[in-house]
Amino acid sequence: ICQTFCEVKKEFDVSPECFFPKPKVYSSVIKMIPKKTQTQIDDFNKFLIFVKALFYGRRKKLINALKKNPFLNFPDKFILNLKEKLGENVRIEDISVNEIIEIYLKFNEISDSKPYNCC
Repeated sequence: ICQTFCEVKKEFDVSPECFFPKPKVYSSVIKMIPKKTQTQIDDFNKFLIFVKALFYGRRKKLINALKKNPFLNFPDKFILNLKEKLGENVRIEDISVNEIIEIYLKFNEISDSKPYNCC
């Protein structure tokens, strides 16, 4: 979501020593600069739910995760189109931000699905 609307840059790490209680991990400070160009996203909330649905089965194959998704109903036509475009074995972390936007626009074109569990 952040990369869709902002340029995101890691600035520096923060030691666990800087916190109380001390976490067992390092933290990072990031800088987010809003992009100057407009995206093709017309409805932020709908896009947010869509992306959440895509990441639902993050370590699973994307096609399988969409078939059993609790956030959106993905029509068979959309899943078939996605399978043809990306293949059967792709996982969400393999897809670029621009591809996610393209997939979202295609979903809007094909589907009249409404989110039924947005949180």
